[in-house]
Amino acid sequence: MTHVVSNSLGTDKVRWAKAQPGVHAVSLEWLTACAQQWRRCDEAAHPVVEKAAGGKQPEVEPSGQLPPPQLDAAAGSGR
Repeated sequence: MTHVVSNSLGTDKVRWAKAQPGVHAVSLEWLTACAQQWRRCDEAAHPVVEKAAGGKQPEVEPSGQLPPPQLDAAAGSGR
């Protein structure tokens, strides 16, 4: 394992990643940046950060990207 992607700094997975040599704990923005640029981006530029007060993530500017597709519940039921 080389990367742990998380939106919360206090998880067991993030703590584990930080204790392992060569494993990076990064935010979802790192994964998005890599996909958009078709290359491995600098992990230090996309650290996992604490959630803002009230448990909400900071507002992020809309990227103009389409949301992920939603699976049709009936499609997976074998019908």
